[in-house]
Amino acid sequence: MKLDNRNVLITGASSGLGAEYAQQLHSRGCKVTLVARRRELLINLCDDLNAKRADSASFIVADLTTNSGSVTLGLLDLCEQISRSSYDIVINNAGFGSFGRIHQLPFEHERNMVLLNSVAPIALTQAVLPGMKQRKLGAIVNISSIAGYQPLPYMATYAATKAFLNSFSIAVRNELKGSGVSIISVCPGPTATEFGGVARIPGQMTGTPRDSAETIVRNSLRAIERGQAFSFPSARSFILSLLPRILPTTVTTWITEKMLRPTLLIARGKDQTS
Repeated sequence: MKLDNRNVLITGASSGLGAEYAQQLHSRGCKVTLVARRRELLINLCDDLNAKRADSASFIVADLTTNSGSVTLGLLDLCEQISRSSYDIVINNAGFGSFGRIHQLPFEHERNMVLLNSVAPIALTQAVLPGMKQRKLGAIVNISSIAGYQPLPYMATYAATKAFLNSFSIAVRNELKGSGVSIISVCPGPTATEFGGVARIPGQMTGTPRDSAETIVRNSLRAIERGQAFSFPSARSFILSLLPRILPTTVTTWITEKMLRPTLLIARGKDQTS
C-alpha cells in the first residue's frame, strides 16, 4: 500500500511517535487527524502542519480510557465518529507504561493501561474495518513493542498488553487476507520519547541507547508499504527481540529481572521486599 496522499487517523498524536508519524505522513501529502488528550499540544501541532499546507490537519480531543464524556470524547464516542469517516490508515499509537512491583502500583493506573494499550485498538479496528473492507483499501498500524515478546518484571502489565496487541494483530491480519486491508504490528525497542517519564522509569532503563522517533517512524512506514506483518524498525529492536524468541521464556525473564532490578532500586531509593 502506498502511503502518499492518504487520509490518516493517529492516536496518541500530541507527542513522541504519534507526533512524528503526523509529521512524516503529512510531508507525504497525507491529510492527518490527530487524537490525544492534551488540547494545547494538538493545537500547536495542527497549526504547524496547516501552515505548511492549508486544511491538511485537524484534531480530536479524546480520552480513550473512558467510554464517553461530556467535554472530552471517550472511546465509544470516537469510534462512532470515525466510523462515519473514510480513513485509509489508522495508527493505534496511544499507550503508556508503568514501573514497579505489581502489588505496589495503583490499580486504576494498571486498569487504564490495559484499556488504552489493548482495548482501544480493538474498538478502533472494529470502527474502521467495515469501511476499509468496502473500499478494499486500508492499513491498521498497531504500535506495539519488543516487550510483546518478553515478559518484563516490574513492567508486567505493560509487556502483557503488548503481547496481546501482537497476537491480536497477526490474528486479524489473517482474517483479512484478500480484502485489500492489512494490519501491521510495529515493535520498537527503547525509544527517545517521553514514555520513560510517564512510566516513572529513571533515566535509561538498562543503559541501552535509545532509537530516535524519526528513525523508528521512517523505517516502519517503509515496512507498512511492503505489507509486512511485523516491523522491527531498527537493528537494535530486532536484536533485542531475538533472545526471547530463541531461549526459554523462564530464562530470559530471569535475566531481564536481574537487569531491571537496579533501575527499580534507583526509582524507589531502596530495595522494597514487602
